[in-house]
Amino acid sequence: MQIKAPRIYIFKILPALLLLLGCAVTGYAQQPVPKQTPTRQIPTVDPATATPEQVKEILNQKADNSEQNKNQDDQQAKQDKQQETGEKETDIEKRRKVAEGIKPEAGLPIFGNEIFNNPSSSFVPDANRPVPQNYILGPGDKLQISVTGNSVTSFDPTVSPDGSISLREFGKVFVGGRTIENATETIKAKLRANRFAVDNGTNVDVTLLNVRTIRVTLLGEVKMPGDYNISSLSTVFNALYESGGITNDGTFRGIRVIRNSEEIAQIDMYEYLLNGDLRSNIQLHDGDIIRVPEYRVRVSMEGEVKRPAYFEVMPGEALRDVIRFAGGFTDYAYKFSIKAVQLTEKQQRLRDIDQKDFDNYIPLKGDKYVVSRILNKYENRISIAGAVYRPGDYELTDGLTLKELIAKADGLKEDAYLERGYITRLKEDNSSEVIPFYVKAIVEGTAEDILLMREDVIHISSIFDYTDAYTVNIAGKVRAGGTFPYFNGMTVEDLILNAGGFADGANMVEVEIARRVKDSDRKAKDAKLANIIKVVIDKDLKLAESKFKLEPFDAVSIFSLPGYVQPQMVTIEGEVMYPGTYAMLTKNDRISDLIARAKGFTAYAYLNGASLRRGDYIATASDAEKQDLKIQQFTEKQIEATDGKSAVNLSNPTKRNDFVDIDLSYVLKNPRSRKDLILLNGDVLNVPRELQTVKVTGEVYSPKTTVYASGQSLNEYVMRSGGYTEDALKKHAYVVYANGASKGTRRFLFFRNYPNIEPGAEIFVPKRKPHKERDGTALVQTWVGLSASVASVAALVVALVNSNK
Repeated sequence: MQIKAPRIYIFKILPALLLLLGCAVTGYAQQPVPKQTPTRQIPTVDPATATPEQVKEILNQKADNSEQNKNQDDQQAKQDKQQETGEKETDIEKRRKVAEGIKPEAGLPIFGNEIFNNPSSSFVPDANRPVPQNYILGPGDKLQISVTGNSVTSFDPTVSPDGSISLREFGKVFVGGRTIENATETIKAKLRANRFAVDNGTNVDVTLLNVRTIRVTLLGEVKMPGDYNISSLSTVFNALYESGGITNDGTFRGIRVIRNSEEIAQIDMYEYLLNGDLRSNIQLHDGDIIRVPEYRVRVSMEGEVKRPAYFEVMPGEALRDVIRFAGGFTDYAYKFSIKAVQLTEKQQRLRDIDQKDFDNYIPLKGDKYVVSRILNKYENRISIAGAVYRPGDYELTDGLTLKELIAKADGLKEDAYLERGYITRLKEDNSSEVIPFYVKAIVEGTAEDILLMREDVIHISSIFDYTDAYTVNIAGKVRAGGTFPYFNGMTVEDLILNAGGFADGANMVEVEIARRVKDSDRKAKDAKLANIIKVVIDKDLKLAESKFKLEPFDAVSIFSLPGYVQPQMVTIEGEVMYPGTYAMLTKNDRISDLIARAKGFTAYAYLNGASLRRGDYIATASDAEKQDLKIQQFTEKQIEATDGKSAVNLSNPTKRNDFVDIDLSYVLKNPRSRKDLILLNGDVLNVPRELQTVKVTGEVYSPKTTVYASGQSLNEYVMRSGGYTEDALKKHAYVVYANGASKGTRRFLFFRNYPNIEPGAEIFVPKRKPHKERDGTALVQTWVGLSASVASVAALVVALVNSNK
C-alpha cells in the first residue's frame, strides 16, 4: 500500500503537470529571445533525489530573479525619465536665451585655439626668405664667402663643433655664437690681415647656404610635450604648432622661454591675435625650453558680441578689455548693461554690470558674461494699412495727427470705405483698445482730428472687403472652362472669349444660363434651385446692343451639336490582304466586319494565333478619372500588402496584359455571334504568321525555344529542355498561347491534366517558395529553456511524491 499511494497521487496531478509543461513549451517557442540580464544561477538537481527543501529553494530563486529583472526595468525607466527631464530643462534654458535675444551657446571656443586647429596654418619658417642679420651661427651652418673686386676668390666653410670655420691657407676664424653681421666683420678682419684690400676695392659677402637643425623642449600644457628637432629659423609659434598647440587648460598669455636655465622671455599671444604684433615671437636657439603654464583667470563672453569665446584675463585688465577681446558689441547689442554669472564657494551668483562700471569691474575666475539683444520694439513707430496708396510704417513726429498720416501715405484709394476706420492703440498695461473714426470727416476736416501715439496701427478698409467676390462659371464645349471674375456689363460672348472660345463640336447658337434663385420656397419639396434661361447668340461673337447681360454667379453651359461624333479608328495587322487602320462605320462594327474590309487573309495566316489588343476604354473625362482612381487604389493596396517594399506599376505596359484571346476560326464560321466582339476605338487585331516553335521558360535546366511537334505533351517539351529543376513547382505549370490565352494545370484525384501545346505557345514552370529556415540560436535557447522547465517540473513531482510517503 505504501507503494501504490504515491503512484495514485502522481496520476491525479499528471494532467495539471502536462498542462504546465505545454504552456512552458509554447512560451519558449513563440516569444522572442529576451535581453540578457545578470540573474542568480538556479542550481540543477537530480529529480530522483530532490527534497522538498531543494524544490522550495528553486522556486524562491526563480521569484528572486523575477524581482531582480523588475528592479532593473524600473531603474532603466527612472534613468530614461531623468534623461528626458534633463533634456527638457536644456530646452527651457535655450528658449530663455532666445527670448532674451542671446545666441544659443554651441560650445564656445577658446580664443586663440583656432590658429593651431587650422590645417592651412602651419607656421613653418619660409626657407626662401633672407636669413636675418641677427641670426646666431652655430655648429653645422654652412657659409658661402664671396670675395670680389681687386681679389676674386670664394670659400664654402662649415661651422665646426668648436664654432670655427677654416679659410684654407688663411687659418681658422671663430664665428660660433655670433650673428651673421658680427661674423662678417670677423672674416673681413682675417682677410685684411692676409693682405686683402677689403673695403678698398675688394668686397666680401657672407651668406648662409643651409639652415641647421636645433633641438628644443616643450613642457607644460601643450598637447604633445617633449623634445623636437626643428629648423634654427623657427620661432616660439613654430614650436607650439609642432607640439599640436596649447591644451584647454594652458595659458596663451604667459608662455615662458628658458635659455641656459634663465627665463629670457614671457610671450603674450594676444598681442599677435589682436594686433598682429610678432615682436614677442622670438627666434629659438638650440637647447631652448618652452614652458606653457596653466591659465590663471579665464572668463567667457557670449550673446551679442562679434567673437563669443573664452578669454584669458591678466592682472590689471578690466571688463572693458574682455569686450575688446570679443571684438566689441554687435549692432543689436544692448550696451547699457551686461549680465555676469559669478562663481561662489557653493553656488552661482548673478550680477548686472552697468556701462559706467565696465572700466572698473575686475573679471573673476569662471565669470560668464552675457550681452543681451535690444528689444524688438520701436520708440517712434506708427503704421497704416488698407486702402491707402502707401501703406506701411512711418515715423511718429511731435504732434502728428491722423489726417497728416493719411496725407503722408499719399491719400485714400478710390475704393476706400469712407464711413469708418479703426485705430488699434497699445495701452499702458500692454493691452489694446480699438478707436473707431469717421474717415470722410477726418479727411475733409469736418471732424476733430486725432493725435497719434507710439505703436498706433491705423486700418482703413476697402469697399470690396465687405462684399463677396463676384464670379461667373462656364462649362461644356469651350476650350478652357472654369470660373472667371465678373465685371459690370459682362455678356455671354465676353465669358466665352475669356474661356478661349468654342471647342470643336460646340453648338454655337443656343446657350443655356442657370441663374441663382433669391426667393425659393424652402418649405416646398419641389423648391426651385435655379432659373434656366436659354439665349441665342451670334456664332461669330460680334458686338451688338441686344447682347444678353450676365449677373454675378451665373453658370453658362455650352452643349455639343446633336449627333456630333469624332471618327473612331481600329487597326488590323499581320497576315491579311490589306492591313492598316480603318475608321469604324457604325458603333456596331465587329471583328468579322473588319476582316471583310481587309479582304481576308494571306496563305500564311495562323487563325488560332490571332489576338485582339484592347486598352482601357476611355470615351469621356469620367472614364479617365475612374481609371486613374482604380490604378491608385490598386497601388495603395499593393503597398499596404507588401509593407511598402514593392508595388505593381500598372502604368507600365509590360506589367499589364491588354490582349483579348479570341477564337478567330469560330468568328469566321459564326459571324455576329457572341464571340464576334464589337470593336472599340483603338482596338488592334493581329493575325500572325503560323509559328513552328514552342518556348519553354522558368524552372527547367535548359530554357530554350524548340521545334513544335504535333501531339507532344507539356512534359515532353520540358524534357527536351533538360527537365524540371529541384525548385520547380510542377503542379502550377501553365501555357500561354499565341493569341494571348493561357491555361493552367488541372488536377483530378492523383492525376494532373496538363494543357495541350499548340504552335507559338510558351510553357512556363514557376519556382516553389523557399523553406523558412529556423534561427539556430533561438532554437537552442528554446530547447535549453524547455530542458530547464522539464527538470523543474520533474523535481517538483518527485518532491511531492516524497512528501506523501
